[in-house]
Amino acid sequence: VRWNENFKSYNFRSVLNLISAFFFSFFSINSILPYFMGFFTIFYYLKNKDEIKLPKLNGFFIFIILFILGVIFRLNGLFEYHLHLDEYFSIYYSNPKLPFDFVFEDAGNPPLFYILFKFYLKIFDISFYSTKLFPFLASLFGIFFLWLFLKKEFSLKTANLGLFLAIFNLPLIMYSNEIRSYILQIAIVPLLIWNLFKIIETNKIKFYFSYFVLFIIASNLHYYMVLFLIFNFIYIGFYFIKNKKYNDFLKFFNINLFASLFFIMFLSKTGLEFGMNNSSFNSWIVLPDIQKIKTTVFYIFNGAISSLLSL
Repeated sequence: VRWNENFKSYNFRSVLNLISAFFFSFFSINSILPYFMGFFTIFYYLKNKDEIKLPKLNGFFIFIILFILGVIFRLNGLFEYHLHLDEYFSIYYSNPKLPFDFVFEDAGNPPLFYILFKFYLKIFDISFYSTKLFPFLASLFGIFFLWLFLKKEFSLKTANLGLFLAIFNLPLIMYSNEIRSYILQIAIVPLLIWNLFKIIETNKIKFYFSYFVLFIIASNLHYYMVLFLIFNFIYIGFYFIKNKKYNDFLKFFNINLFASLFFIMFLSKTGLEFGMNNSSFNSWIVLPDIQKIKTTVFYIFNGAISSLLSL
């Protein structure tokens, strides 16, 4: 209600925002609603499990409805806010009128997002609407890749549940409105995990190669993705060693080693010289203390518990 008290009339936008606020409240860290609904649902199910009959709906029909909802929630307010400073920098470094090597000038971000955005702007030109549509389209690819991965590896019901959670996920909606690389990182994660599954299941060389390509793409989107790739390597490394698949571990190690060279080239040329070894680079970021770390862990844990209870 506080979110919408400034609306003077009950129009489509205000109703949509009220619906958004309702769904987001299910995943609010400080809300008691998820706990109440979680325990109530368990109690109700245990008491009436023999009588409960769920309506039978076509899974693909549910997918279409959910995907349309995802489009609506991401279009809602997409063109109503001015660009912020980092978004202007994204357009600046990706400007098709500037030399191509200008995409390597930003020490804080690897170049691939700028390269892709540069080609996009060559086709659609630079305007407020064309630039805003880029992350919106990337977000739709991302939630579709997530749905496809879950459907192939698990079931249609699981895929639709994952799609539902992604549609009403506040950070995903926010990044689908922001001209930065984060939404592309989110879009590529399901493909990376899918390839890991296939490497474990089939051990076919084509999945090693596709992971090699995806590794290069992911590591050159943002520094955060490097951390994600490191933990992928640790996970699958433990899996191979535990199951005594030493040759498979060696193959995966070599794939990661050679793919990382494409990131190291940027890191050594730009990242180290103008970023990490420059004391004035991103000086506004303060060093974390124990209290900040404890607060972060609390938010992550509490948010996860709230989400599980909501389900």
